[in-house]
Amino acid sequence: MARQRGVALVAVLWMVAALSVLALGLAAAARTEVRSAQGVRARAEAAALGDGAIQLAVLELRSTAAGYENYSQFHYLLGEREIIVTAAPAGGLIDLNQAGEELLTGLFAGTGGVDPEQAAQLAHRVLAWRTPGLVVEAEDYAAAGVAFRPRGGPFEYPEDLLQVLGVDYDLYARVRDLITVRGGGTGVAPKAASEAVLTLLAGGDQALAAKIAHQRSEDPATDFTALDHRFVGGGSAPVYRMEARVRIGDRSYVRTRWLDLSAGTPDGRPWRSFRVDAVIGN
Repeated sequence: MARQRGVALVAVLWMVAALSVLALGLAAAARTEVRSAQGVRARAEAAALGDGAIQLAVLELRSTAAGYENYSQFHYLLGEREIIVTAAPAGGLIDLNQAGEELLTGLFAGTGGVDPEQAAQLAHRVLAWRTPGLVVEAEDYAAAGVAFRPRGGPFEYPEDLLQVLGVDYDLYARVRDLITVRGGGTGVAPKAASEAVLTLLAGGDQALAAKIAHQRSEDPATDFTALDHRFVGGGSAPVYRMEARVRIGDRSYVRTRWLDLSAGTPDGRPWRSFRVDAVIGN
């Protein structure tokens, strides 16, 4: 009898342990679902607030004579949320369709962090990829076993860079905030460049880039002669990369839109949003 009671007790203890594990699993699943729902809600809120702040920033840009030329930052308070909007003219970015081999080599070697020899090879492949009738590189793509080939035409999206042989996602992620396909110039306009792009133009000198970025915000006549003159230029197309950053809880969310301020829409808006990126949380 005592043995039977011992076996029964062990069985009960096993059942209690199993139920405890099940309860813990259900609780963990519930917490995961709650966090997921909160994340979806936060992203939706960030998208709405970011889009609203971007619209306000565009209105300010259009009221400024030099708006198309300058890298700008705006601060807004919508409800209880503080939002920072960065307006980067495409002329301050590196145009994959116009940049020369030296500038592209600097991009991959500097910001991209690859060795100079590989950077030069990648820059050559970018030029080959976009040049009509130049198919000599196609054999390398075939030998590498990849499905894509050089287009022999312009980059349509920044992500097209991933189709260039040797460019992986990690490299693309490091350079994507510095590139465009609609800048319209072979070089970069220093007034329109972010501090990261200025660092590239300054040969990797972050202190010099930060100094120039600060000076230009105070003085329209800032001296840019310390930058590499080979890469200074840039187009004047009224195209912007608009980035809105909003903090919700303990996370920061970023909403990015590409706008053409020279093109209206059928519904009467005086500018066109031709690309919207998903909200990123970090």
